[in-house]
Amino acid sequence: MFRFIFFLFLFASFLFAKQNYVVKFKDYDLNNIKKYMKKYDMKKYFSLNNRKLLNLKLRGEKLSGEKLADLRTYFYISLETKEFKKLKNDKNILSIYKTPKPVFMGVNTKAPEYRPLTITPDFSGNQGYLYEFDNPYNYGVNAKYGWQYSGASGKNVNIVDIEYGWLTTHEDLKIADPFIYDSQGNNITGTSQGNDGDHGTAVLGEIASKFNNYGTTGIVFDSNIKISSSYSVEYGYSVADAIVRILPYIEDGTIILLEAQMAGPNYHYDPNNPESQDGLIPVEWYNAEFDAIKTAVANNKIIVEAAGNGSQDLDDEIYSSCNGETNKSVDYGYNSYQGEPCFSINTRYSGAIIVGASNCDLQKASWSNGGNRIDVHAWGTNIYTTGYGYLFSVPGTKERDYMNMFGGTSGASPIITGIVGQIQGYYISKNPGQFLRANEIKNILKDPNNQHAQVKIFNEPNIGGQPDLKLIFKNYFNETETSCYGNCKICVEGVCRCNKASDCNSGEICNNNNFVCEVSCGGTVCEVSEKCENNVCVCKDEYYLEDGECKAKEVCGSDYCEVSERCENDVCVCKDEYYLEDGECKAKEVCGSDYCEVSERCENDVCVCKDEYYLEDGECKAKEVCGSDYCEPSERCENDVCVCKDEYYLEDGECKAKEVCGNDYCEPSETCYDNICVCKDPYYLEDGECKAKEVCGSSYCELNQICKENRCIEKKEKYKGSSCSYGGNNFYMFMLFIFIFIAFKRKKINL
Repeated sequence: MFRFIFFLFLFASFLFAKQNYVVKFKDYDLNNIKKYMKKYDMKKYFSLNNRKLLNLKLRGEKLSGEKLADLRTYFYISLETKEFKKLKNDKNILSIYKTPKPVFMGVNTKAPEYRPLTITPDFSGNQGYLYEFDNPYNYGVNAKYGWQYSGASGKNVNIVDIEYGWLTTHEDLKIADPFIYDSQGNNITGTSQGNDGDHGTAVLGEIASKFNNYGTTGIVFDSNIKISSSYSVEYGYSVADAIVRILPYIEDGTIILLEAQMAGPNYHYDPNNPESQDGLIPVEWYNAEFDAIKTAVANNKIIVEAAGNGSQDLDDEIYSSCNGETNKSVDYGYNSYQGEPCFSINTRYSGAIIVGASNCDLQKASWSNGGNRIDVHAWGTNIYTTGYGYLFSVPGTKERDYMNMFGGTSGASPIITGIVGQIQGYYISKNPGQFLRANEIKNILKDPNNQHAQVKIFNEPNIGGQPDLKLIFKNYFNETETSCYGNCKICVEGVCRCNKASDCNSGEICNNNNFVCEVSCGGTVCEVSEKCENNVCVCKDEYYLEDGECKAKEVCGSDYCEVSERCENDVCVCKDEYYLEDGECKAKEVCGSDYCEVSERCENDVCVCKDEYYLEDGECKAKEVCGSDYCEPSERCENDVCVCKDEYYLEDGECKAKEVCGNDYCEPSETCYDNICVCKDPYYLEDGECKAKEVCGSSYCELNQICKENRCIEKKEKYKGSSCSYGGNNFYMFMLFIFIFIAFKRKKINL
């Protein structure tokens, strides 16, 4: 009885326990969806708001000409088992399946740890996948060959890695800002999870580890790397959301790598072997991931997707009904796929480039998934890259860990991503502002003329051919080998590069600052900004020296501006803090918070005119040079002597301005009256000249006066002394009276 009750309890617990599911409604009928939200515990599946989700659909349909799923119809829903069974048959629901969980993405083989060294060795010579042949049996992708062409090192190429953990500060990565931000500047990368980021670090090392003299070298080492985590605190684990939430904020032509695999119908978790990957398949098996990928591709992104390490034949009948739960038929513009293979170009095609793995010899790795949907393959074993520390490590830090046995489709997919990056980078360099779309790149990769064909044994499933960049550049882009490639061991965009001294030709040195082969200059090597003159490194013409470093001059038209110049209308002119003299921009004197002009000097943090300049209208103007002196603005030079100009007069050793009068200037003894210069007081006019009156005490004497004892007197008056009597005047008056009287008498007598 007890056992019966116990098992009944377990059955009831299972029956009524709630599990999380992903539900996709047939269409976005908000009123209808709200009815379900009232009844069930539901929330949006995608973190982008509905307006942006709709914009992605509309834009993608316009660009691709295909009908896309409406991502607004996806929701998380929490259900009891009986509720799930009921909703499976709901006419408003297109599909419903259990929420996928993250699965093991580990490494197949662990090698013994390498003995720690002080200096990180150069492992690039062991990266066989970079070369044409690792040995007579192992074929690489010839990435080294592609580097000789412009853009093929990854310049202007954007790559996003989607998984759940990285160490972007690794010494051979040092990605300054790997995060993605929305239009408000919010970091939408998600949360890095698990395993100290080893898996993601290894993936990024294959793609973008730096070109230097240590560690490994990425296939597109100049590319711009970003990351997007498949895990977020709010939404949990979702590869689909990691794709969709970044789409509005990354550029068209961006390459997105999906480093994930999910449990398929043949996967059964074994607690005794938790790292088993049997039955793991590509993420697009699940509808949300499929629709997210298709939306991304339609919006001009390139998706590279790992095929998975589940040892599965994706053409098997079990994959004819996606999700293994329910997948009702509906026509989105592509064929309905109920009862048809989920991994099929003809019936359910996402547009992703799906990558299988080989054993370096073009033969399918036993654990790699295969099938007609697999597009291409690459190495899945013996991959040297960053992370883990099984090859090389230094105690106390993960930033110097390296791996020699990375693999799986996790290792093959980054190699294909690097090839896509080389193709895209080259195309962008030749066609600025343009890019190749996903179908165009896929056609290049899958062309048999551009790849080593798969070596098939018996009835192994297809994993596609392995692309060869040498064949791609020759056959598709019609490129020939450059002279640089013929003269260098490593040629990057026309420049001989080096990881070590032996990579350079005789007489050259490997510059360990920029890893370029350069001719020795007096026992050293010049920087890329320098040239060798008389065994001394000096700045090239297009650089200037500042603080012991050659810095690039500003490009101005067909010339370069000096550090003291700026470019205006394709002409170099002096910067504000410089002045032009003898065809050269010279530094102005610093004065407080300002700069003095060449005509000024600084006094008490104020710019004033120099002695040889005068101030006029707020500007210091040059004085006239006169002999060994400078004339003031009121002077002119005569016989090497400064004299007053006509409109000035000399007073107290200084030239002062004459009064303007009509069209003339009045002398200092004159004043202007009715536009005529007349003598001012105390001056008098004589012989056409104003002459100064005699100063007498506090007054001036008139012309007919003289000054005696500070008093003006008539010039002919007899002076009587200080009694103030003037007898002379009375005498004359008396005599005049007598004269008149006598004359009158005489006239009277005659009458």
